[in-house]
Amino acid sequence: MKKLLFTLSLALILMPSMAREHKDFKYDDFESLDKGFWFALQASGSPAFCGNSSQAFYGQVDFITGYRVSEFFKFGIGFSPRMVFTYSKYSMGFPPGWLSKDLDILAYLDLRGNFASQRTRKAVPYWNIDLGYKPLYGAFASPTLGYRFGGPRKNFLVGVTYTYQHIFGELNLPVHSAGLKLGFEF
Repeated sequence: MKKLLFTLSLALILMPSMAREHKDFKYDDFESLDKGFWFALQASGSPAFCGNSSQAFYGQVDFITGYRVSEFFKFGIGFSPRMVFTYSKYSMGFPPGWLSKDLDILAYLDLRGNFASQRTRKAVPYWNIDLGYKPLYGAFASPTLGYRFGGPRKNFLVGVTYTYQHIFGELNLPVHSAGLKLGFEF
């Protein structure tokens, strides 16, 4: 896992060298693309670690729609089916193994934007924060840092994401995860 995170971090650090000027877009039209509605489809997966020596892996698909204020700030609403596989080393007398598979449906606020202008570059760094609440599971936050490849409106997204969620109820423990997020925004 450490090698994978190191490799992903190194790749994200080296990506600015790919961000060169491009001339294939008419920048007179850029102002008209600066505002308006946008949509995104993303997929992410990650191992998650809980405080009670259990582990989980989740995969989710995000469907997001929102409004673009500028290239530096967008907001929207996201819906995500998320499949969670839970594994425990110690499970109340049972041998180690997979304890459960759960399907969650999440709804959340999505905030995002670019760190640099995309007017003269094919690749720019971006930020993204997802904030939500799920009954019985509690609040969650998921910041993402990555790169956006493409033009002003159609972009391929690659990012590293971290998710924090505090689960209430019987467990009452925090869950942390870090993983990869891939997507397409238009």
